Amino acid sequence: MSATFADLPKISIPKEARSYRFRSGQHLYIIEFDLEGLGYTRLDVIEKLREHNVSTQFHYIPVYRQPFHSG
Repeated sequence: MSATFADLPKISIPKEARSYRFRSGQHLYIIEFDLEGLGYTRLDVIEKLREHNVSTQFHYIPVYRQPFHSG
């Protein structure tokens, strides 16, 4: 999968493990976009990908944005 995105500017992709013991099923694949460098917003990128039948989603809320739960 990483070869698909390797030569695209302004994005970062996860590094693949080089060990036979660690192999990802890649059911989640993270691509980090340099939105400022691209001149797009996050929603712009989602819409552009959708135009090419590429599904995206926000899977997790970052820890620093998680609501506080008291016990």
